[in-house]
Parts: sequence; C-alpha cells; structure tokens
Amino acid sequence: MTGKPDYFARTTALISLTFAIVAIVVSYYQQVLAQEFQKEQFEILQKEKLTIKVNPNVDGSIRLTNYNLGHLGHVVQISWKIIISNTGNQKLSITDYSVTRGGSPESLYYSGIDGGIINKKLQVIEFPLILDPGESRLAYIFVGITVPPLAYKILSSLDKNATLTDILVMKVLGKQGIDYYGNTVQYEEFEGGLFHFSVKDTKKAQRFWIKFTTGRGNIYYGTGMAYNPN
Repeated sequence: MTGKPDYFARTTALISLTFAIVAIVVSYYQQVLAQEFQKEQFEILQKEKLTIKVNPNVDGSIRLTNYNLGHLGHVVQISWKIIISNTGNQKLSITDYSVTRGGSPESLYYSGIDGGIINKKLQVIEFPLILDPGESRLAYIFVGITVPPLAYKILSSLDKNATLTDILVMKVLGKQGIDYYGNTVQYEEFEGGLFHFSVKDTKKAQRFWIKFTTGRGNIYYGTGMAYNPN
C-alpha cells in the first residue's frame, strides 16, 4: 500500500523537476537570444553607412590638360555629379577621397586623373566633411579621362578663352564623326540648335571609381562610366 503512493510521489516530483529544468533552460536561451538581438541592434545603430551615386551624364565644364600619357592618350578632365549620402544612424566624417580607373577599384592611376572636387557653389570641398544621419551632399568631381590624339587635336584647336562644356564638346567632336573615346558616332543638327548624337560601334568608355574614407577607416566606393553609369 505504501509503495504506490511513494512511486506516485517520486514520479510527480521527477516530472516537476524536469519541467523546472526545461523552464530554466528555455529562460536561459531566451535571455541569450535577447542579448544577441540587442547586440545586433546596437551594432546596426553604431555602424557607418555611406551611399555614393555617380552621374557621368552632366553638361558640366571641361578642362584640357597638358598631360600626354603616350599610348593612353591625352588627359581631359570632365565633371561628373556625385551625391554623397549618410544612410546610417551615426554622424560620420569623410576624411579623404581618391579617384582610380579600371574594371575594379585601384586598378589604374595616372597624372591628372583627379581634377578636384567642388560643391554646388563651385567651391572646393574641404575635408573632413561631416554628414549627419540622413544628410546628403551634392558635389562635382573632375575625372581625367584619356582621349585619342585626333580628339585632343580637335579640342585644342578651339578658342582658348571659350568655356568648354560637355554638350559643346559633344557637338564639336560629333561633327567630325567621333566622341571623346574615339568611337564612331552619327551626328545630325536640326533647326533651333537641336541635334542628334549616337554612338555606332562598341561604345568604348572608361570606368572610374570614387573612393571615400571615413574617420573610422571605413572605405566606400561610387562608380560610373559614360554610356553605362551603373
């Protein structure tokens, strides 16, 4: 008679102990998961995030340079529009930038590739550049493309006092059947100053990479090229 109640009591106690252990384990893992989640959220909030959009198709000013790089061609600096946005949750400081060319960042660097960076008021941007969370800045950067001898000869023959713009240069070169890069183009003019310009062949162009470095040492890139901005 006493055996059954003892067995029942022991079984009940064992079940209760098992549930207690399970509850402790579940509670422990819930705390661990909560801590990991909080850690991830904290890291997200602390992480810098910079977005750079590059637009090569801007009717900006053009600079002819004296840099003759032999087989690469002559350097002509053209202005590209860039939008720099702090898309993170932390204020960040941009301390430096650089310009390179090629299929990937840092592939090619040469004299005249970086013609400077200015703001929308045409003032040289000074670093460090501070951006608050959600803040964006518009800037123009002069990238030094290399052009073949014929294109450079045509541009060099223009009035030295004239202000060269991308549209003007496009028209001047288009009349000769070429573009900056030596591509064959079809060019037509119409009344009222209208014109049609289209590249006929493989659309040779040059891809540039704009690198920005933050005070924390993080690196971000924006990239673009004529005929294929992305």
